[in-house]
Amino acid sequence: MRFKLSLILICLFYQVCFAHPVTYKDAFATSLVVSKNTDYYINRSISPKQAFGVRYLKLVNEDANFMFIQSNRLLKRWFFPDAQANIYSTVAIGLDDLDSSLLPCVRLYSDYENRLFYTAFEVEHMIKENYSITKSNYRIGLSPYKHSYKGVALWFILHLDYLSTATDPITFFPLIRSFYKSYLVELGSNGINSYLQVMLHF
Repeated sequence: MRFKLSLILICLFYQVCFAHPVTYKDAFATSLVVSKNTDYYINRSISPKQAFGVRYLKLVNEDANFMFIQSNRLLKRWFFPDAQANIYSTVAIGLDDLDSSLLPCVRLYSDYENRLFYTAFEVEHMIKENYSITKSNYRIGLSPYKHSYKGVALWFILHLDYLSTATDPITFFPLIRSFYKSYLVELGSNGINSYLQVMLHF
């Protein structure tokens, strides 16, 4: 009985608090990432496995602004004692405001996390008329303490970004990540660019 109760709490905790493309039914999620580029989205989950939303992406190197309509899908979820792993997919269609062209976009996101260790990988591919754009990132993080489900969580993260069209395609950031209930904030700097992410589920 105690194990079942713990498992239920873990499931609810991870669905509400972490930066997943799909949360619980009828929930909204919004996220803003500001670094050299800007990435903002808001979506609504119509079920625990499906969400629809809109996204704005600004890529400085391309001098481009994209608006996307997207569908996020939970492909697979694993529950472990005090841990969870997920694989998500995104299918989207975007509009380039520079030339009004449409670009399809596909993305895969996977993560594994417990209350002390966190890792995630994301890869995204966008197709323009005469070229394509590939974005990806990988991160790994550790928490200095095993946070409670109702308390403030703190993580130290190493974050690696890749953008195929950038002059310097690989960017590295050390980050501090904290969340409380449905609020998440990430801050970091590599001495050249800063990194900020703010996320809210409601």
